[in-house]
Amino acid sequence: MQGKDLLLVAGGRGLLAIRSLLLAVLSQRENFGRVTLLCGARDIGALLFPDDLLAWHHSGLLDCRITVKDRQNSWGVPAVDVGYLCKDLDIDPQRTIAAVSGPPEMYRQVNPLLFRMGLDDDSLYLNLERHMKCGLGKCGKCRINNICVCECGPIFAYSSIKHLGEAIER
Repeated sequence: MQGKDLLLVAGGRGLLAIRSLLLAVLSQRENFGRVTLLCGARDIGALLFPDDLLAWHHSGLLDCRITVKDRQNSWGVPAVDVGYLCKDLDIDPQRTIAAVSGPPEMYRQVNPLLFRMGLDDDSLYLNLERHMKCGLGKCGKCRINNICVCECGPIFAYSSIKHLGEAIER
């Protein structure tokens, strides 16, 4: 990812995984191009790491955009789905890598938008951690066809799982 622009999209608890990536990127900020974080939640109270989000929003180190579905939110952020934040992005698809982490309905909304913006299958990474149960490869509950999410992931390039519809659907 070094030398690339990064688009990080987090919905709800998906910010847990995205935050780890973002903290690593910010610790080496000079090695990356533009960094954009799109973060959405049900309401302000459901936003994880609110102090970090506000600090990132004001830092100038990245473009941090936040949304919640609650129209009466105290932060004054748009009351829309996180996919709506994609609509006015100005990205260079040849130099952008996207990482998406959140609920399945967000993937179904955001992934097609990213492809319409010109990203290819190898430039999109998805977090399938929500499929994991034991985390050791013992229970088999995270198995999707021939892929055991806890052993092979939980982060996957879209190109490696696009044939597994249930990876995104459930």
